[in-house]
Amino acid sequence: MSELTARNLPNLGILIKSYRDDLDRADELCRSLKKFNSDNLPIWIIVPEQDLTEFAPCAQVCDATLLSESLFTHHLTDVPVSGIRPGYINQEIIKLAFWELGLVENYLPIDSDAVILRPFGARDLMFDSG
Repeated sequence: MSELTARNLPNLGILIKSYRDDLDRADELCRSLKKFNSDNLPIWIIVPEQDLTEFAPCAQVCDATLLSESLFTHHLTDVPVSGIRPGYINQEIIKLAFWELGLVENYLPIDSDAVILRPFGARDLMFDSG
């Protein structure tokens, strides 16, 4: 039995990483998740600390937990990496490091400019329960 299983975490959840300039898109994604998240998978939205207040109504739309990207400060960069902007690099780092928070066993990272078009559940995203 893994440590995560022993803690009885949700098996599958959804991670959205966003920021102020994508608030309208994130809101549209949250509305589509509210409509089509058939299994009521838990949702987390991670944004910069200064964007938390602006994203609170968006998170309420799909009953998401809103978190600050400051939780990952020790992993983030403020300089370009191989010519790639820090914002893009940090977005990818956060998607990869989210597991460290120990909130869910498996997660699907979704960019805030995505929209869900039909009902979905864990069976659509996982081969089996593990």
